[in-house]
Amino acid sequence: MELELTGTRAFVSGSTEGIGYAIAAGLVRAGTAVVINGRDEQRLRTATESLRTLRPAADVTGIAADFADAGQVQHLVERLGEIDILVNNVGIFDVRSFTDISDDEWQRYFDVNVMSGVRLSRHVLDGMLARWSMGMDAIDAHWELAKCEAEQAAAAAAVRDHYEPRVVWTGYTTLMDEFWYPIRSTPGIVDRADNLSRSNRSVGTAEMKITHSPKDMLSLPNPEDREKARGLAERSGLLALMSLTRSDLEELSDVKPLTKREIDEVVRFNGSSSWAKTSSSVVTKPGQAAVAPPGAGKVLFKVEGRPGISVQMVQTDVQKSLHITDSRFRAQHESTAKRRSA
Repeated sequence: MELELTGTRAFVSGSTEGIGYAIAAGLVRAGTAVVINGRDEQRLRTATESLRTLRPAADVTGIAADFADAGQVQHLVERLGEIDILVNNVGIFDVRSFTDISDDEWQRYFDVNVMSGVRLSRHVLDGMLARWSMGMDAIDAHWELAKCEAEQAAAAAAVRDHYEPRVVWTGYTTLMDEFWYPIRSTPGIVDRADNLSRSNRSVGTAEMKITHSPKDMLSLPNPEDREKARGLAERSGLLALMSLTRSDLEELSDVKPLTKREIDEVVRFNGSSSWAKTSSSVVTKPGQAAVAPPGAGKVLFKVEGRPGISVQMVQTDVQKSLHITDSRFRAQHESTAKRRSA
């Protein structure tokens, strides 16, 4: 399989020999700048020099660290810098009888085999979450290529020739689901989302951010992040509101004005018509469609300055059979029903 990873940077732990070295070699051949790791300085230098011969101008460096030592791991993390690809390869074991392994040795196994991955992942996770700009760059590249191809087609037509554009602009919709998770992950990440929303001026490109509640964005601990998150909401051209509480809607209304009638409408989405069993209590077998709960598919679309419009979306039978998020509950319900009928 051919991979082209030029422009990315990877770290592979435990990579001076064996599987770790083979992974590092594959990444080098794919164009990645690779940082390898081992405990022994000399073996680390030998592996680094060997990997540099695999590709012209290969970018390969090494950092020595023993993952059984939290202090050395912290020193490695401080030197590591930004990483696009993390391979947690390091691991140790001894071929010994289970009863001969002491508590201290079990702790050493756990520190190296488990906590090494935890500490490294903790370091690189926030940076990886912040790489949304790579997707936007790809969209911009498509736009520029499409413009160039369109110009060539126009030039050919001017001389009664024909040129078929190899790249055509059709527009994009970018979707960031569970948006609450990245913006809560680390102070300052809202700034990255803010920059993307300000820099995207392409006609035909829409951005959608989905979260559970406006409070996800407006209750961040950092005051500067809260204000930037507020700005993101203020600049939204269209709101799609589904089954929010009155408190949620009133807080959102301070940022994007909603009328009392619109708030009441959205609050009613999840309302049941009676105290009796609702349609949501009807559960079918796993893999089959269930009757939707009262609020399913109900959305109020709101453009500032215009009345909100309520819409009831309807799924096809195929969609109902595919998008099942309560399979465990259905299985439990079926098992309970069988026991009661026995």
